[in-house]
Amino acid sequence: MIMIYYILRGKIIHFYGKHHSEETKRKQSEKMKGVNNPNSKLTVNDVIKVRVLLEKENMTQKEIAKIFGVNYMVISRIKNRRNWVHVK
Repeated sequence: MIMIYYILRGKIIHFYGKHHSEETKRKQSEKMKGVNNPNSKLTVNDVIKVRVLLEKENMTQKEIAKIFGVNYMVISRIKNRRNWVHVK
């Protein structure tokens, strides 16, 4: 059994067996969505353009990925609504 201890202001704080509440988990996940994520290379407008290119222009995912400078899997996840779900 691994026990995790933190020392904060001279006191030992024991975190073993404690969990975040559902509200805290929700807040943390919303904080990192879309452009709020520091690793995001796309903006909301870019995602909308990607979806339009996929639906109306019949471009391949690899072609669109080259245009926006991302991996084709990013475009695939946008297309299948696995990423950027909050953008309509």
